[in-house]
Amino acid sequence: MESTYASGLHIRAPAAQLADFVDHYWRGLDNRESSYDILPDGCVDVVFYVQGSRAKLWAYGASSRLKREPIAPGDYLGIRFRPGMARFFLDMPAGGITDRREEIGRDFPLHIADFFGDLRSEQVFARMDRGLAKCLAHREPRLSAIDMAIRRIAASYGDVRIDAIATDLGCSRRQLEREFLRTVGLAPKHFAVISRFRHAAACLESRPHDSLATIAAHTGYADQSHMVRDFRLLAGTVPSRWPGRVAFVQDG
Repeated sequence: MESTYASGLHIRAPAAQLADFVDHYWRGLDNRESSYDILPDGCVDVVFYVQGSRAKLWAYGASSRLKREPIAPGDYLGIRFRPGMARFFLDMPAGGITDRREEIGRDFPLHIADFFGDLRSEQVFARMDRGLAKCLAHREPRLSAIDMAIRRIAASYGDVRIDAIATDLGCSRRQLEREFLRTVGLAPKHFAVISRFRHAAACLESRPHDSLATIAAHTGYADQSHMVRDFRLLAGTVPSRWPGRVAFVQDG
């Protein structure tokens, strides 16, 4: 099933057997924008780019805050992996590409040459499914304690103590932080901050008639000012200006 972002990007869900690893595919054709705003979500993206006879394949690391990425005219096709899951497909630690992109060589199961001239076809998504599924079959991925930590933070929308997670997993906080940085590209505390921010952003869109104070309390912020600070840091804006937000006098 395909849907469209407000920016014009089309998104497509992966095959069922990939759903635990791939959040979605996305595609943007005939780009004419000079930049694209990347909001932090803890995910690594692999991006195919084609313009005429030029073709590139990049890995974009997790973003720690809003990043305005310069982009060129052309066609783009992306794979957004769930937090920590790029490691089963990409031979580079997520911690080495945080807040930047790295060109990928032959160490990725899908090669740019295999998709050159085919990014516009509707069959491209099925081909990506097959390629990634084949990679999984060869690597036999096993989930780790870090995956449990990621899920726990995400399920609680960041409202969890990192020390408690480390204790439950039988490791020190420092050990958890080190492995989390390597696997996700972010510290667990910062991933929790991003999870809470994204939950608040979703609530701003789904509950447009609630005051900012109500949204802040519902999503675990100490107060409205705390939520405003996180939005400025992570999204470069304030909650009252979030898309779809209805303005209220009490929003301040």
